[in-house]
Amino acid sequence: MSKRCPTCGKTSDSIQFYGQFCKNCVEKNIYEELPNSAEVILCKNCGKIRLQGKFVKDSGQNMQEVLQSAFKNYKIILVDYNTDDSTAILSFGKEKTGEIIPVEKKIELRFTKTLCENCSRRAGSYYEAVMQLRGNKERMERFIDRVNNYFERRGEFIAKVKEADNGYDVYLSNKKLASAYISSHNLETVNSYTLYGVKHGKKVYRHTYSIRM
Repeated sequence: MSKRCPTCGKTSDSIQFYGQFCKNCVEKNIYEELPNSAEVILCKNCGKIRLQGKFVKDSGQNMQEVLQSAFKNYKIILVDYNTDDSTAILSFGKEKTGEIIPVEKKIELRFTKTLCENCSRRAGSYYEAVMQLRGNKERMERFIDRVNNYFERRGEFIAKVKEADNGYDVYLSNKKLASAYISSHNLETVNSYTLYGVKHGKKVYRHTYSIRM
């Protein structure tokens, strides 16, 4: 026995039904209840987006996870997105009468712009360690380039480089990475430590490495 949709009058002889309603009417109702926008937190400097409290590369997979977190009542698939016009096309999966019904909708991406932790540290010239280089100028400059590449590849940075008597002072964002670089290159250093604050009840020190080139 065929069904008749109480909304539009179509019968199950000509169109698929979900429960008592035809496919078109069910999809229309789902479409109308779907959200029109989503909030996305974006670093205005590096372009990373925040996912579960961390800033990550703006990729399709990461954006889908951000939007899935925003729309927990749906199973979504990111079909396409465009940061230029701040829109995304999503396939929303909604359960009706025991079946998952996919409905596509174009939504607005509302970007909240801020600075990620790393860019904020860069902007403030944050540093945890200093390499005091003394010796041959060309060797020191090549050394600084290598350290810079090493740090940048690992998401860290040189905060600043200051000229000093017979050399340079290189201010580095991460003391653990500075120590790892020194160890991996078997560099001979003279080390010193300066207390610069307390974090979570623990004393925090800046490390200084004196290196002769």
